[in-house]
Amino acid sequence: MDKQFIFRHLKAWIALESSVYNAGDFHWVLKAPLFTLFLEEIDAVFPNSTYVFTNRDPLNVVPSTAGLVEAAASVKADWSNSRNMFNHVGKYIQARMKEFGDHELKFTSSAKAKNRNIVITRYPDVIKDPVAAVEEIYRASERELTDEAKK
Repeated sequence: MDKQFIFRHLKAWIALESSVYNAGDFHWVLKAPLFTLFLEEIDAVFPNSTYVFTNRDPLNVVPSTAGLVEAAASVKADWSNSRNMFNHVGKYIQARMKEFGDHELKFTSSAKAKNRNIVITRYPDVIKDPVAAVEEIYRASERELTDEAKK
């Protein structure tokens, strides 16, 4: 299966969207945790990207993810045995979180990682000093963060 297809399509869509703006030098920010599963494919299609990983405490992430999965499962799943469903949802989330972590670690620790612009930060650090976090991202992407943008 050609997993790069969706990202080539996304790149074409971004180019089309960009053509309507005469903004000159601007950059797209794509925030989609699901993309963690496709980092190599994204890197092949968007080779000059800056990757920002904001790591959060699992004690905060898992309940939020569980709520999303439960809501999605409620549409189709048989909840007549809620204990079994909660066990199933829990195992699914555990496996999925591990898969996301494994993909991030593989991508950020590979030999190719040295040639990528990668920022790994902790969510509490971003909340504590958001300007410093943005400055770090700008440095990694070799862009200037102006005083006007800081304000």
